[in-house]
Amino acid sequence: MGPGLPTHFPPYLARWLRWEHAILLGLATGFWASCLLQQSSIASFGYRTDFLGVYVGARAAATGRGSQLYDVQVQQSLMDAAISPYRRGRLMPFIYPAYVALLFRPLGSLAFGTALRIWLLTNLAVALWTAARLASLFAGKPFAQVGVFIAFFAWVPFQLTLFQGQLGILPALGMIQALVALRSGHDWRAGWWLSLGLVKPQLVLFPLLVFMVWRRWRAVAAFFLALAGILGISIVALGSWIVKYLHFLMEYNRRGADLSLYPGAMQNWRGLVYSLFKTDESVASLSVLLLLSVASILIVFGLCYAPSSRSSNKLNFGFSLSFQEEARYAIAVLLGLLSSPHLYMHDWVVALPAGFVLWFFARESYSQDSPKRYCSGVLLWLLGVAPAVFFGAQFFWSKLTSIQLVPLYVVVLVGISIATLENLRTVPQIEGETHPPTPGERRPGFVVRPR
Repeated sequence: MGPGLPTHFPPYLARWLRWEHAILLGLATGFWASCLLQQSSIASFGYRTDFLGVYVGARAAATGRGSQLYDVQVQQSLMDAAISPYRRGRLMPFIYPAYVALLFRPLGSLAFGTALRIWLLTNLAVALWTAARLASLFAGKPFAQVGVFIAFFAWVPFQLTLFQGQLGILPALGMIQALVALRSGHDWRAGWWLSLGLVKPQLVLFPLLVFMVWRRWRAVAAFFLALAGILGISIVALGSWIVKYLHFLMEYNRRGADLSLYPGAMQNWRGLVYSLFKTDESVASLSVLLLLSVASILIVFGLCYAPSSRSSNKLNFGFSLSFQEEARYAIAVLLGLLSSPHLYMHDWVVALPAGFVLWFFARESYSQDSPKRYCSGVLLWLLGVAPAVFFGAQFFWSKLTSIQLVPLYVVVLVGISIATLENLRTVPQIEGETHPPTPGERRPGFVVRPR
């Protein structure tokens, strides 16, 4: 990413980024090579992945057992049949809303190995599209765009998403595209894009909250129209499932490890509380978890609430976002991930677009001649070490202590981001823009290209 860096930049950071990403990308390449060479078939690789749970739901929908989608015994029989002759000690359950089973129904009509192969290729194609979109938005020069691709594919949560056959890349794409749509004043389009996150609805609650706080009612309306549509279609196709799903979630949380639920492995508030209290069911642990979640909501509300000077129709009819507002959106995404009730390391793939937004916000603010730009420099370094932090948290940190590293790191990152925003209040900024960017125009953090 060196060619895209500004003249004023924290010392040694560019060199660190090059070495860090080169090493991580090399490790990822070696891992995939050894993993694929050691497997006798795609099924022998896939029966240990999270995609198996998705396939169980899709198989139930494809075989006419949608009304029994949340019956644990039915899921067990479907899983055993799918991975035979391999066996799992515990059920990998389908824990998503029923419309996800309907969405993946075409894959459920195929053999498990074939379905996994198709989904891996699909996930990779969506990832390439997302990386290309990020490169076009955040880098002007070809070498810098290559740097964005390297940063994307070296990100440990993305590698875990790809390996596990997870669904997080869709919410990640939806979040960045929603922000781009808001920036150009297309509120309806922003809501449609954000609805991609409905495959994992717990990941998009805070971005939706930001839309509400900003009074982007058209975006909110588009999101809920999409939600109503898929709920209606799924109820017609699979029967009334919402109450059954709520009961299933209660059983899922009650049985814990028996249904492959491991709160101690979660990299969020829940995982942090579990590591401190050794449980997430006591009054004390639930109280602390509730306090942290409410505090996160209040921070997002206070950070994104528009002053009276901006509470006019600009908020309802498509004002373009300044790069400070984009940073607030990115902070909300991070706090939303921390507050998610169900989040493992692979789900932090959603943080990657938010990280790029904060990176260019920090880069632009650092390049300004301000005596208070030290916060921007600290923020750049914090973002620069993020790939190493997440790699260490996944593979080494748990051997040293049970305290989760990622929530602690993100708390520091969010705090420094907010401090940088506060410092910038005394520096001239791009404020009050009410027109969408024109083709070819470059604004901080984004390169807007002609269509």
